Amino acid sequence: MTFPARLLYDFTPHFHEPDAPRGWRVTARLESGPDDLTVTVSGPLTEMPPPAAPPGRVEALWRHDVIEVFLLGVADRYLELELGPHGHFWLLTLDGCRNIVGELAPLHHAWRHDGARFEVSVRLPATALPPGLSAVNVTCILGQERFHGSLVPLPGERPDFHQLERFHFPG
Repeated sequence: MTFPARLLYDFTPHFHEPDAPRGWRVTARLESGPDDLTVTVSGPLTEMPPPAAPPGRVEALWRHDVIEVFLLGVADRYLELELGPHGHFWLLTLDGCRNIVGELAPLHHAWRHDGARFEVSVRLPATALPPGLSAVNVTCILGQERFHGSLVPLPGERPDFHQLERFHFPG
């Protein structure tokens, strides 16, 4: 299947924790061009403090509010794009489940929030996409209570966003 020029997911996450807020919505928009891919996410702005670093690359961004976009290709090669509401990001390439083999620098990065919601956008070179792109998942970790949500329901006793076999494409 060929990656479409545009994908839009606007959803209430399947939260792992039963007491997670029911009204939170997450949006992810992926737009591919001949030379690049733009990923834009938005979600609720919570009381979780931002990382103690200036906007830009921050390792383990999942320790803070984050929306993650996973793009899976053949042979379990995938991207994990971690995007935070305060201008922080961590953009990873993986070869096999949780096996980080590199990082990406965005061609462009922008963010904003209005007190209730945030929006983050990154543009990546098309060459960064894993070959045979065939599956997507969008996840989030939000709030000081650390609620773990996903576009695709992910089973298990503990949250595990790297269940590659559960990802789907495109809708």
